Formats: sequence, structure tokens, C-alpha cells
Amino acid sequence: MTGNIRAGRTVEAKAALVDRLTKGIAGTLDCSPREVDINLVEAQAAHGMEGGKILPEPGSAEQMAWREQTPLHECESRN
Repeated sequence: MTGNIRAGRTVEAKAALVDRLTKGIAGTLDCSPREVDINLVEAQAAHGMEGGKILPEPGSAEQMAWREQTPLHECESRN
């Protein structure tokens, strides 16, 4: 799997993301986590858009405001 993410996350945050994705994919496909390959591709936040708006930098005050206004990310608060 290839995942496009905003640059700026810590190594620990990326490792946690890869771990959750690996477990989720392996569980969904009923395969071993060793069979799941994940490649994260980082791009500057300003190079991406969601909902017609340029993405904020990870961890910024703008991201917090953006998350509150973006219903697409409601599921994140439940996890």
C-alpha cells in the first residue's frame, strides 16, 4: 500500500501509523502482517488539498482549527 501523507510528522508518529495500517490491512485481508508492504510518501502540506483548501502543517494551530471544521475527520476522534 502506498500512503500519501504530509511531511513533518515524527518518526514515532509514522511508525504508529504504519503499525495501525499493517494490522488493519492484515486483519481485513486475513493475511499475515509480514505480507503487508506499506510505503509512505511525504509531501509538503501546501502541496495538498482537501475540501478545496490547502492542507495545514501537521501539529500547527491551523491544523486544529481545520480538523474542527472538517467533518471528514470525525472518525479520528473516535479512535
